[in-house]
Amino acid sequence: MQNRIFWNTQPVLLESYNENETKEGLIIENRCIGTEYETQLPNGLTWKIINPLDQRDTDLVFNLLRDHYVEDEGSRFRFYYSKEFLSWSISSPTNNGKFSIGIESSSELIGFISGVPLTLSIKDKKCKFLSMNFLCVHKSYRKLRLTPILLQKMIQTTIHEGYPCGIYTSGTLIHTPISTSHYYLRYLNLKNLEKAGFVVFDRTLGPTYREKIYSLPDLPIEKKSRPMTFHDLPQVFEFFINFISKYSVYQNFTIEEFSHLFLSNNKSVYSFVYETSDGIKDFFSFYVLCFQPLNGQNNQYVTAAYCYYYAYNCLSIDEIFWNMLHWAKDVGADIFYMIDVMDNKMIKSDLKFESGQGSLYYFLYNWSLGTVNPESIGVILV
Repeated sequence: MQNRIFWNTQPVLLESYNENETKEGLIIENRCIGTEYETQLPNGLTWKIINPLDQRDTDLVFNLLRDHYVEDEGSRFRFYYSKEFLSWSISSPTNNGKFSIGIESSSELIGFISGVPLTLSIKDKKCKFLSMNFLCVHKSYRKLRLTPILLQKMIQTTIHEGYPCGIYTSGTLIHTPISTSHYYLRYLNLKNLEKAGFVVFDRTLGPTYREKIYSLPDLPIEKKSRPMTFHDLPQVFEFFINFISKYSVYQNFTIEEFSHLFLSNNKSVYSFVYETSDGIKDFFSFYVLCFQPLNGQNNQYVTAAYCYYYAYNCLSIDEIFWNMLHWAKDVGADIFYMIDVMDNKMIKSDLKFESGQGSLYYFLYNWSLGTVNPESIGVILV
């Protein structure tokens, strides 16, 4: 209820929004830092700016998310982000060090939200946005209703730093979204998934038959990709920015941002290219994180790969995904996820993706936009 009151005071699309009567673009121009919602903390709590490149600060965020971040509906598994993943995902060449905001109690981090500056193109209009993520409050402090205070602190910071708009995703409907995407999954390591209790398979199908169904066919030698290197960066960047611009909503990457996201070499993100005698023709990537078991279950973690960005000129979208699945399995992924944005709906049933549970909603802050089909979305937030 408190969060609903908060959003009702903000420049976002609400239930009463009529896209036929509202102009697309900035909702409030030249926005000043207001007092719509107080950012004063309860006694004993203090603000802390997190440095994503400082190991001690990364440890604080890691511990908070490990113990208190998003769980599945049955509270059987929780997202597990490695320290390397967190450092990669909340840092950026455009980050001035002010967009990772925490709340401390006696040197313990009990609240956190992060932001990464970026430039979005939305139907040929460009604007500076902040991608907001990892909103988390320690379970013991949730009765203090710190979430709206964290959000307002982030909003005030972004306005002060010259970023009037925000973009964020959630599995919960917090206000009117611009787009609703759906999860799809593909099993890779059935034994690990079953051992961890992550998936319950049909017992009428024997394990040998199940393994056969989900085995990956060999790739023809002429269709195989290789890991991307720094030497590939200029060529890949050039055709990627041309490819991504076909979507209605997409990020305008700088080459520094592109290099940071796809060539960090931290076992969190993996990037690949397909090369012919005429040069590099295709690019794709995925990122990897884990699910940790809860409630005294066995200590079997599940490793998940998530489809990230791609651009293709020579291979088909199916061939891109076959390559992704092979590489994901090679790096130890048990399951592969995608949402139905970009061209992902175009893949054929032969790839054996299945519909997953839940939806992922895309939201904009201080930007009015009518409903966008997922296949017109060219932004993927980790």
